[in-house]
Amino acid sequence: MAKKIGLAVMLLLLPWVVAQGQTFVGQFAVEGSSGMFESNNIKVEITQTAGQPVATIVIYKVKFSPKMPFGVTLTIPNVTLTETSTDVYAISGNNIVPIAMGKKFEKYAIPQIMGSMTKSACSFKMTMGKSPMSYKGTKK
Repeated sequence: MAKKIGLAVMLLLLPWVVAQGQTFVGQFAVEGSSGMFESNNIKVEITQTAGQPVATIVIYKVKFSPKMPFGVTLTIPNVTLTETSTDVYAISGNNIVPIAMGKKFEKYAIPQIMGSMTKSACSFKMTMGKSPMSYKGTKK
């Protein structure tokens, strides 16, 4: 019983990102060789590792091209979250290998991801392979 109470107290002391995770819905855009491809209603979930300034971003059912027959779930691990002001977090990271369909995709390593997150909105920009990408969403 004491262990459960201790965990509940610990969760109350952690930032809101850790305690709940954050889910956003918005637009994902990819700048490719044939122009800009945009997908709407893309769900993004950001979950911070308890007690650490590290998070995982999961992008659900995303397509990178109109030629893709179905969307994939893309996981971006080891993203740094830095609280820049009350309830505002900077999203950043360098040389991150994304995961999709259960595999690491070294060929599409993300040299840099940058953005911000609040309790009500999230946006970030990154490059995978040679394609610049961006996301902008609001709290689900």
